[in-house]
Amino acid sequence: MSLQSKYKTKQRELLITYLETVPGVHITAGDACEYFKKQGVQIGQATVYRQLEKLVDEGIIHKYIIDGNSPACFEYVGLSLLDKISPVLISNADIP
Repeated sequence: MSLQSKYKTKQRELLITYLETVPGVHITAGDACEYFKKQGVQIGQATVYRQLEKLVDEGIIHKYIIDGNSPACFEYVGLSLLDKISPVLISNADIP
């Protein structure tokens, strides 16, 4: 996994926080954009799409494509334990 995909941006954290509030629910990128707009949070649509794809690549969400006429759906499946632990703690664990 590249360092770039694990870079923690404010938008990424906001998106993960939103996804954690809807576990087991299939959402579209449009749903996420609408949610942030209602919350008064400015996140561009392209950013939402890009972050959703990165989260799919990292296994944090699943992506479902029903047919060519419907938007892709995404479902939060959770962060791994290593994603929740600070990278500093992991690197310090190797120090005797």
